[in-house]
Amino acid sequence: MCLQLWSIDEESGIKVGFIGARDNRNGILYMKMCTETSSDSQGVERPTKSAITSLLDIADACRARKLTIGLGVEHAGSADLLCSLLYLGFQVVPTRKSPLTNCALLLDLNIGWPAHDIFSSTDGHGTCTSDCSTSAEDQDHVLPAMSDLSGGDGD
Repeated sequence: MCLQLWSIDEESGIKVGFIGARDNRNGILYMKMCTETSSDSQGVERPTKSAITSLLDIADACRARKLTIGLGVEHAGSADLLCSLLYLGFQVVPTRKSPLTNCALLLDLNIGWPAHDIFSSTDGHGTCTSDCSTSAEDQDHVLPAMSDLSGGDGD
């Protein structure tokens, strides 16, 4: 399935987007970052943040287990962009393992959607129970007086 996503800053006319495809079998979303800028590249930050936010929403809606972003040379050289992506949880991966072409850098984000229905248990029976207890039993514990909690010798 081919996908295309663009974010446009109306004031500057700068377009930032992602073009790629979804691997349904493995639950991976492969997207390469693209920009259409004017002669000066000022003001690219806002549409970039918007495009990345939208991309994360799409990956979530597609229930992708992993999101792979390919960056060209023009994007891989941006320390601010790379730091932001690493802060979000992306990790640098070898470029030889991706169908994305002409990428200077690949970043993976493991989203962690389970392979089966999210409401089923690990044994497949879907009991939706856990080992946690939610009971609150009254117990006759006597709290120490406030003066006993100070730890001082009363001076």
